[in-house]
Amino acid sequence: LAISTYAGHAQSTFYIGLALVIYTAGRVATDTLSAARQQRQGWTFPVASLVLTAVLGILLAAPVLLPAAELTVHTVRAEFTYQETVAYSLAPVQMLAGFVTPGLFGRGPALHWGLWERVELPYLGVPILLFAVGGLLLALPEQRRRLWPWSGLALFGLVVALGIYTVVHGWLTFLLPIFDQFRAPARALILYALGMCVMAAVGFDAIGVRIARSSVLAAILKGGALVLGAAVVVIYALLFVTQGDETAFLRVSLAALALVVAAASWLATWALIAARQQRRVSLGVFAALAVGILFLELAAAGAYTDISEADPAQSFDQPEIVDFLSADAGLFRIDTRTNLEGLWQPDTAALAGLQDVGGIANPLGLRSFADFWESTGGRETRRYDLLNVKYVLV
Repeated sequence: LAISTYAGHAQSTFYIGLALVIYTAGRVATDTLSAARQQRQGWTFPVASLVLTAVLGILLAAPVLLPAAELTVHTVRAEFTYQETVAYSLAPVQMLAGFVTPGLFGRGPALHWGLWERVELPYLGVPILLFAVGGLLLALPEQRRRLWPWSGLALFGLVVALGIYTVVHGWLTFLLPIFDQFRAPARALILYALGMCVMAAVGFDAIGVRIARSSVLAAILKGGALVLGAAVVVIYALLFVTQGDETAFLRVSLAALALVVAAASWLATWALIAARQQRRVSLGVFAALAVGILFLELAAAGAYTDISEADPAQSFDQPEIVDFLSADAGLFRIDTRTNLEGLWQPDTAALAGLQDVGGIANPLGLRSFADFWESTGGRETRRYDLLNVKYVLV
């Protein structure tokens, strides 16, 4: 908890804290509702562990938390409206497709399309999804009891990630401190991923070690294969229909590629599970093939996302400009707020030891300075002169 705080992303730290609270609440609830009295462990140990973790985490992270608590109220983000908070919510349509493929609506800024923003998706790979379902269905009674907190954590993260599309995010914004200053609700999928991975581990153990079976899991495997197979047939038909429209044809082609990869991974995982349940492969081979299927799927889905022939760090490399400015021994600021984002990155001045009126790319900029900048009235005013700008980059 403390280490995540020093990483400098408060939203991640907040979600780690939420995960601890939800898991503790789930442990207490399952122990309380346990049918066998001897299985009940009481609530004191889980709650005491949570309190101790919170206290130690806060003390260790105090050098970061105390200044943040003092300065956060003076930042631009402190004035966020709820409309800004729920930006980059996970749309329900994205969620449903994202369970099996991240590419149905395109990947990367150049190819993404849809009425919603390009955000995180609940995509963990088809093998992880199926093993997680198997974990819930095939776990032993005691294992299943201990899985409920993890499944609750996964469900909670999924619901919160929907943001504006559910009322839960609004409740949390009203109830939890500083939650209203976090954007991108889709990032809550980190909780979903954590819970699903734990369930997938249990499912892998149930299928690979105990060779457990379930008619429900068999029906899910068969039904999912039929749905994906039908989707592939439909999308291939659309390829012929949309050839006259270049944009539509590109989008359908991307969707077809994504569905084919998902269907292939689903069938391969199904075949592997069936082979292990029929004892046709050993546990070692089963594990190796499961990892191989997952690796190939994830590589096919994301290996070449956001690639470009241009070096994305090239706009940081401005030796001539930096040498010229560094040669001036005077005390001054530069002004790069001239729509130069593609040629001069906001953090370049800080890396070169220069002072820029734009500061750095930081969502926690001070509100007072932002207000002053807006009130200058232009570069020909006396207020602007107070910034001691000597060079304007255009």
